[in-house]
Amino acid sequence: MHTSKLLSISYYTNVLLILITYIFSPTLLLAIELIQNDQIISMITINNQKGGEIQYFNKKNKTMNSIGTVVSPSINPEFEPFSAFRWGRESTVVATAVNILRIKISETRCISIYPSDNIPYIYYNFDTIHSNAFIVTDIKSGTGIFGEFAPPVGSPVRLIRNNKETAWPEFYEPQIGDKIIIYIVKQQYNYR
Repeated sequence: MHTSKLLSISYYTNVLLILITYIFSPTLLLAIELIQNDQIISMITINNQKGGEIQYFNKKNKTMNSIGTVVSPSINPEFEPFSAFRWGRESTVVATAVNILRIKISETRCISIYPSDNIPYIYYNFDTIHSNAFIVTDIKSGTGIFGEFAPPVGSPVRLIRNNKETAWPEFYEPQIGDKIIIYIVKQQYNYR
């Protein structure tokens, strides 16, 4: 009888966990994971779609705050955008400044994220291959992810596609609705 009750509790616990997974967004589940992980200090999420929310999760205060939105999403990757790019690690932030944030996806591909007041000239040329190769936000230079919440170079980055966390595909092509998750972690960043 005692074993039967345990099996029943285990079954209902699993059903409840599955329901929670489907009801809540992956971002919320990642935030819960963050609270349990001692190495992670905070998290930034960027929803790659027009009007997509950019959020900052502060582990210390256990708060998820909206800090901006995506004005123009990326649908093409950038290819080796700057010379130091090749020394960065895949699936990490490789450049951060008051006017740009760059993520290395693979040996040759990158996603750049720009503030609203520092959009590259290429964007205005209507050269679709280049203008869709980066994300433009409504965040001003020197603030938010380009200021006080800027992730350090070397911060790990993950992808959520179709509500599932996935590894970055080798030949990644950004899709509308992809979520980029940047973790700010407690560690020394060693470069190769």
